[in-house]
Amino acid sequence: MDRSGSADGAVAGRAARRLSLVAPGDAIAVGFSRNAVRHRVRAGRWDRRRRRVYGISGVAPSFEQEVEAARLSHGPDALATGPTAARIWDMAGRHDSDGIHLLTLTPGKARGPGIVTRRSKLIVPADRATRRGVGVTSWARTFVENSARNDLSDRQLGWMLDDGLRRDLVTLDQLERTVDRLRPGPGRRLRRVRDLLEARGVGYDPGCSQPEARLAGWLVAAGFARPQLNVVVEAAGVHWELDGAYLEERVGWDYHSSFIHEGPGGITTARKDTRKALALKQAGWRYSSFDETSTEADAVDAVGFDLRQR
Repeated sequence: MDRSGSADGAVAGRAARRLSLVAPGDAIAVGFSRNAVRHRVRAGRWDRRRRRVYGISGVAPSFEQEVEAARLSHGPDALATGPTAARIWDMAGRHDSDGIHLLTLTPGKARGPGIVTRRSKLIVPADRATRRGVGVTSWARTFVENSARNDLSDRQLGWMLDDGLRRDLVTLDQLERTVDRLRPGPGRRLRRVRDLLEARGVGYDPGCSQPEARLAGWLVAAGFARPQLNVVVEAAGVHWELDGAYLEERVGWDYHSSFIHEGPGGITTARKDTRKALALKQAGWRYSSFDETSTEADAVDAVGFDLRQR
C-alpha cells in the first residue's frame, strides 16, 4: 500500500470509532495538507458536515452523527447538553429543541447554523460521558441543564428522574453531588432539582414503590390491558397530565400524594385538579383519583367500572 493509501486507512480507522466522522485533528495527524483534504472532498470520498469536520461518503447520516459533528467543530472540550443530550440519553418525555445544544468551557459564538452554545466555568470529568458515540454531558448534568425548561413541569421532571433511576443511569447521590458543585445559571434551576431530591429521600425505590406503576400492576393482574402511564391529553383547550390512562376508551386517573396536596401550594394544586376533572368530564372522559389510602380493590373497581361503561 502506498503512503496515501496508508494515511487514508488510518483516517478511516479513526472515523470508524467516531460515527464515520473525520475530526479536525485527524487529517493533520496523518500528514494530510489542506489540498489533500480538498481533493478527497472533490472526489466524493469525504462529505463536509461542519466546519473542519467531514464524513466518510456512503454512510447514512443520523441524529447522533449530526450532533457529534457539531460538537467536534467546537473542539474536544464541547459536550452535547440540554434537550439534545436528553434525546441522546433517551430521557422520558419529548425533547424538541431549536437546534443542537452544546456546553463549552471556552467562550465563543455558535459556529455554524443550528448550533446553540452555552458556556460553563465548570465541567469536571464526572460531567463527561459518551452515549451512542456522542460526547455528551452525564445523565445527572444533563438533567440539571434541562431543569429550567418552561415546557417541563415539576411532575414531568420527576418522571424523568424516576425513569433514569429505574434504568440505573443515575443515582440520587450522583445527582446531589452534581447540584452541589454548580451555581444557578442559564438552563439551570437548582432549586427545582433539590426539591425533587428532597421528595425522594433515603431509600427511595422508583420501581417497586412508585404508586402509578403499582396501580397499573393491579389492573393488569385483574385481567385488564396494561394502561399507558404519564400521558398528556387535551381537554377544554388545555393539556393535562394524567398518571395513567386508557386513551382509546378515554378513561384516566391520577394518584394524589399528600406530599403534593398537603404541602406548600396544596390548595392551588387541589383547585387545579378540580378544574382538570371538570374539563375531562366535559370532554367525554371518565376520570378517577386515588391516594395513599386507596386499596387494590378500590382501584380495580373504579377503573373497571369506567371501562365497562365504554
